Amino acid sequence: MTDQRLSAEEIDTSRPHPARDPAGIVTALTRSMTSGSQLAISHGTTGFHGRDQVADEVHRKSTARLSPRRHDEILPFFAGVELLDPGLVRVPRRRPDPAAPDPAKHGPIGLYDGVGGRS
Repeated sequence: MTDQRLSAEEIDTSRPHPARDPAGIVTALTRSMTSGSQLAISHGTTGFHGRDQVADEVHRKSTARLSPRRHDEILPFFAGVELLDPGLVRVPRRRPDPAAPDPAKHGPIGLYDGVGGRS
């Protein structure tokens, strides 16, 4: 984090806890980004699977809290930066390899990826 005052105000690092406004925290952190800086986010989604199905699978394998979000719930994380092409897309669509099989043939991929820039 670039601003220790901001991190102390926004995030209690002494213990894990759910953030009330995670997109707002990201927006606050990106305010200090200089021209030419970029923000990259990969985020699990419930857009292709039911929330319960995704949560059950991950919670069986992990002790971390899962917060998958739909496409429209992830977009606010890019407030204050310009979302670069191709936008917020499924991970295989970010930079598709023409020699690779069509990602649609692999079934739903529960991960979105986006890059935003400060001009």
